[in-house]
Amino acid sequence: MHRRPGQPGGHPGAHPALSAGHPGGPRLHSHRPSAARHHHRARGRIAGPRRWRDPLHRGPAAGDGGPARPAARHLRPRGSPPVTRTSQLVTPVLKRLVRLCCRVDDREAARVPWQGPLILLGNHINTLDAPLLYSHFLPRPITAFAKVETWGNPLFAFLFNMWEAIPLRRGEADVTALRQGLAALEARRMLAIFPEGHRSGDGRLGPAHPGVVMLALHSGAPLLPVVHYGGEALGQNLKRLRRTDVRIVVGRPFYLDAHGAPATRRVRQQMADEAMYQLAALLPPRYRGHYANLAAASEEYLRFPEGSASNVRGA
Repeated sequence: MHRRPGQPGGHPGAHPALSAGHPGGPRLHSHRPSAARHHHRARGRIAGPRRWRDPLHRGPAAGDGGPARPAARHLRPRGSPPVTRTSQLVTPVLKRLVRLCCRVDDREAARVPWQGPLILLGNHINTLDAPLLYSHFLPRPITAFAKVETWGNPLFAFLFNMWEAIPLRRGEADVTALRQGLAALEARRMLAIFPEGHRSGDGRLGPAHPGVVMLALHSGAPLLPVVHYGGEALGQNLKRLRRTDVRIVVGRPFYLDAHGAPATRRVRQQMADEAMYQLAALLPPRYRGHYANLAAASEEYLRFPEGSASNVRGA
């Protein structure tokens, strides 16, 4: 069933030139990614959702306890870009630095599907987020959105270029970033999105922007909720020369489904909120913030793969 998302509310690619999801609404034009710097493997049109081969069909579903990646961790997932020599050298060093400052419980990282298009839905705490996720989900690389101001810092610019991050102009219509995100999913990559749009600082969830809805509906890719917590204490612990305990939790995947209805602003926001409740359910209560009341969570626009279940019901 062909579905088009509506106008998003501002993250990423909030733009009236994108499909409004109802008669008369303009469509997202097909394109070939410009400069091909980030996703030169993408080909063809990106005009709507494809019937993806479900990346979760091999092995246990994420969150169900079994590893979803093969034992040979050095193998590169099919469809992933070649890992550069620079990344091979720098990322392991960065991981060692993270582990020097933090005790990271990353046992659940093995539940991330080994291949296929995937939207990794995450919480956004501080500058630890990027190195933590990039280094602990190897050998599967992540593509992610990052605010364009990040490239003003030479060190961050080096790291984010190495990781092929997508520059995002916040607060304006960044169609280029949206198209690069869709191209990444078209190329069967893993795309990390932080729907809050900014760092919380204290680890508590803030309200979501509905930009993730557009990417999910246009691509047809599954969303995998992944949270980490404890890193909000990093700054204070560094001053005291203490290590910080950080835990990574991987939930069960799901899809966003408009059921053929127009994706109005209200519907898009409800979809984003339903996705965030799935994320909040993985966190201890003190971190759930705006989504603390799990009893208020609805699942009208969520669809779970066969054999999987809601993260909220198990919280």
